[in-house]
Amino acid sequence: MPGTKLPGLAERRIRSGISVQQLARRAHITDAEVERLERSPAACTASVLGTILGALAPEVEISASAAASGETGHVELSTVTPHAFQPGDIVTIRDHSADALNGQHVVITSIRDTFTVKAPTAPSAPRGSEKTEKTKKVSTQTGSGGWVALHADTLGAASLG
Repeated sequence: MPGTKLPGLAERRIRSGISVQQLARRAHITDAEVERLERSPAACTASVLGTILGALAPEVEISASAAASGETGHVELSTVTPHAFQPGDIVTIRDHSADALNGQHVVITSIRDTFTVKAPTAPSAPRGSEKTEKTKKVSTQTGSGGWVALHADTLGAASLG
């Protein structure tokens, strides 16, 4: 049966402080289904995966992002409402005004309505040019808008073709 396995589901639910019953209610599935997915970990459909991700950490709107720090190479993003992201989570940013931030990122630090990710890097200058550098420069774009959501890889999701 094609689907997705979620070996990290129980760990993430517990780290998030959510009970089996709360996750089931939020994801519109039964307690038994949550327990089955945590225990097996059995395959689930893309639809169920989406509702589980939304229940664990709903997509939130980004209100602003700060320029990358040259020292850390991190970009701090603020959200309109509190988020449920934790360090190590893989998130997907979309529709951000700074195009380089759109895509998947690993959360480095996280506080109620802010989180940081590694700044995207600018391409190195081509070899032979006058401005060839040994290291890539960190993008310093700022921007606002867009959305961020928990990515399936945070749960260790493995697609079963």
